Amino acid sequence: MKLISLNIWGGKKFGPLLEFIKSQASSTDIFCFQEVFRSSAGPEVSNGMKMNIFSDLVAALPDHDGYFAPIQEQYDLHEKINFPAASGETIFAKRSLPILSHGERFIYGSYNDVVVRDGLLDLPVAIQYINIEGKSNRLTIAHLHGIVWPGKKEDSPARLEQSQNIINFLSEQPGEKILCGDFNLLPNTESIQMIEKNGMKNLIKDFKISTTRSIIEAAKYGGNLQHFADYCFVSPSLKIKNFTVPTLAISDHLPLILEFS
Repeated sequence: MKLISLNIWGGKKFGPLLEFIKSQASSTDIFCFQEVFRSSAGPEVSNGMKMNIFSDLVAALPDHDGYFAPIQEQYDLHEKINFPAASGETIFAKRSLPILSHGERFIYGSYNDVVVRDGLLDLPVAIQYINIEGKSNRLTIAHLHGIVWPGKKEDSPARLEQSQNIINFLSEQPGEKILCGDFNLLPNTESIQMIEKNGMKNLIKDFKISTTRSIIEAAKYGGNLQHFADYCFVSPSLKIKNFTVPTLAISDHLPLILEFS
């Protein structure tokens, strides 16, 4: 099986992003996207973000079922908006997969509970997940867009609590697990180490990935770039065929591509 996780940046690099997704569609079983918008009315673009990009993703992935998990209404990634739109996470799963269940669980804040701090949106955080019936075991695939504030991706009481809530969620899931997404955390934080100590393999560390941020982000921050935000954790028993983080300019994040059986 093949999984791709990517923070799509609200589709700011829409053309290259869609080209990449379409090129991967036939070979990819699961897509996990963060910073996705869905809207029924209003402008097509707000602050460079495609406000109904969920519909574009549905059209680009006709052989997949899309599950949208809304997190926050009435905001783009920067400010309040005056038209109906929701931001959140999305899983696209091939229709041939035996999906047992899907859902979301808030692990920081609650739905529509944004707070503006120092000019940054402190958004609520939810784990979105699907449960798949495997040949010999159940598989849970989960992803998240972690706490954004403060901008430095270091430990905070809220981020430590977030990691504990992640661990609690994983402990409730039988079988094998994959946890991926944009955690907004650096590798040496206790928040990341908590997940590792709970028995999950950190593929960013194991495969010696040097960055998960694209040249778009590097051009913006230069020497102050925080090279890591995105992670993929797996159960030790999961058989990994390959894990790559290609350097593509399709978002301010790089895609995480996992092949496993």
